[in-house]
Amino acid sequence: MHKNQQGFTLIEVLVSLLIIVVGLLGMMAFQMQGLRNNLHTQAQSQAIILAHDMAERMRSNRGGWEDKDYDNINAKGSATSCSDCSYQQTANNDAFAWITAIEAALPGKSGSAAKGTVIKEAGAGNSEQWWNITITWYEKSEVVGDDAIEKTYLLTVTR
Repeated sequence: MHKNQQGFTLIEVLVSLLIIVVGLLGMMAFQMQGLRNNLHTQAQSQAIILAHDMAERMRSNRGGWEDKDYDNINAKGSATSCSDCSYQQTANNDAFAWITAIEAALPGKSGSAAKGTVIKEAGAGNSEQWWNITITWYEKSEVVGDDAIEKTYLLTVTR
């Protein structure tokens, strides 16, 4: 090794260390984005499961569905303790359990919880009927700040 080449290997080591650090930072950024996407997907999957849960509750309480007990659900209400529940009591219990599950499973924002609604819609001449099951939750914005983005899942059910 010549005298004028003594520091050359140190510069090579520093440059290669810099390249490794930049690569690791890039991998960490990809990992963070993957985790963030996973959280968004998890919330959406929960919303889908909960919407189908309400559709199955409606189908299993056919009498309540026909008596229009599921036509306008937009508040939690209260649960009724009964051993032989009427159609309406079952529908009220379904609404209470469903909205409670939504509030527990999906993120809200400050001052506002995730929510679920069931609204009956009718087509021409009332011969076509469907129910829109909507679940709304909030996800943290990708942009710096406190703003939450409202997300909605809609499931339409026919009888």
